[in-house]
Amino acid sequence: MNVLTMNAFALGNAVARTNEQGTPKTIFTVETDAELPLRFNCIAFGSSAERASKIVEGDEVLLSGKLTTNAATKKMTVVVNAIEILTEEIQTTEKSE
Repeated sequence: MNVLTMNAFALGNAVARTNEQGTPKTIFTVETDAELPLRFNCIAFGSSAERASKIVEGDEVLLSGKLTTNAATKKMTVVVNAIEILTEEIQTTEKSE
C-alpha cells in the first residue's frame, strides 16, 4: 500500500455526490506547488467527503490517503482519508483579527 501526505492546491471546485447506499463521495483534483508540479485526482468518502465538498478552485489543502493505480488507464488516484482546507483556516483567522 502506498500512503502519502501532501500539501497542494485545488484545480477547480470539488464535485460532491452520494453513492447508491447514500454515502457521500467527493471528487477533486489537486496540484503540488513545486518546480515540477504533480497533479492528482482525488476521491473522498464519508466525513472526509463532506469536508472536501467545500473545496473551491485555488484552495490550499493538506491531505493524506492511499495512492491507487489503474493498470488499464495508467492513472493514479488518491483515496483521501483525512483532509484539511488550509485556505479556510487562514480566512477564519483574518476575520477574527
